[in-house]
Amino acid sequence: MSGFVFDGVWVAGLLYELGVKLELKAGTIEFRNVTFLIPGAVAGSSLIMDNMSFVIEGGLTVAFVGPTGAGKSTILSLIARMFTATSS
Repeated sequence: MSGFVFDGVWVAGLLYELGVKLELKAGTIEFRNVTFLIPGAVAGSSLIMDNMSFVIEGGLTVAFVGPTGAGKSTILSLIARMFTATSS
């Protein structure tokens, strides 16, 4: 999966350099009681996220801030559907 992320970063940089304007989509992002385990891990041994809920209204800019290992990249991967929540 990590190659996919780096490809996306490379493409985003290229689009920026070329001056390509992307169409913004409206919508709301909602996590409701999301739980996530590391893929392939034994249940309960690698719990990353437990019962997380939040709503991001369309048009808002949001920042996920925290120390290394806090789950920022995992949240973005779940939003991008690179991973599937263990339960929700």
